[in-house]
Amino acid sequence: MLKWGGVGFCVESLRSVGRINQLKDLSQLLDTASKVLPLIVSVSGKVGSDRPIKCETSGLECVILKETTEKHILKRVRVCSKLVPFWKEELNEIKSVIKEVPWYLDDGTGQVFVVAAQRASYWKSTVGRGRCYRPKSLPITGTLDDFWKDMDLVVKTTEPVLLAATPLTVIGEAIKDETGTTRVRQPEAGPFYVSRMNIDELTANVKGWAL
Repeated sequence: MLKWGGVGFCVESLRSVGRINQLKDLSQLLDTASKVLPLIVSVSGKVGSDRPIKCETSGLECVILKETTEKHILKRVRVCSKLVPFWKEELNEIKSVIKEVPWYLDDGTGQVFVVAAQRASYWKSTVGRGRCYRPKSLPITGTLDDFWKDMDLVVKTTEPVLLAATPLTVIGEAIKDETGTTRVRQPEAGPFYVSRMNIDELTANVKGWAL
């Protein structure tokens, strides 16, 4: 099994990664590659999906979406023990859900699916481009007495974590699954990067850690 460790060794491992210039070539390479050692490759393309998530407010399409539901309590402001016609909003609860659909990189010649990208290095600096919100809506009350009562307000926001058509470079282990679909995933031991930088920029950046 290959052993990877240390900044210097990470730089050397990146330099030795197999660069796939066209994604259509990866499938053939996997058919002829050694089955003993993992095939570590660098692939680049634009993010795509056969069933992307569409944000309701902005119409943005993404493959990973974070939806946050916040429960607030709207209270009337008290001044000298008297209610005044102003709202004060108090946070009561927060709940977040990550939604993800199967997605791939596409360079115009082929497609390669990416597995568990959120585990990769540089992931946090790669994502979070663009936001769309589901706006707040105040409850409608029927009587004057209801108008003065505290009210619950549920606020939902949606934030695309990874937008469709985002250009990415992925470095990891290339495999074919049981259906023959080509995928890149985190190897048991080895580099795993998902980044907007290309492999040369990544190598230079990792090398800078040692300076």
